[in-house]
Amino acid sequence: MKAAEEAKKKKEQPSFELSGKLAAETNRVKGVTVIYSEPIEARIPNLKWRLYVFKDGEMTRAKTNLPFDAMVSAWMGLASL
Repeated sequence: MKAAEEAKKKKEQPSFELSGKLAAETNRVKGVTVIYSEPIEARIPNLKWRLYVFKDGEMTRAKTNLPFDAMVSAWMGLASL
């Protein structure tokens, strides 16, 4: 009898503290953890612009016709170039 009463007293109460599991799941895309988050103010510039590529201090090429996927996000789209 005493054991049943002690078990009721020692029963673990649910914890409603933040665990971070929801935030960790929102940082996943197709099972891969994303290590960046795009800022809210990231947007495509309204002016025409050009990308200059430098290697060892010399310009190797200038890109004016950027691919469509580079224009999707002004924040991380240029990483694929």
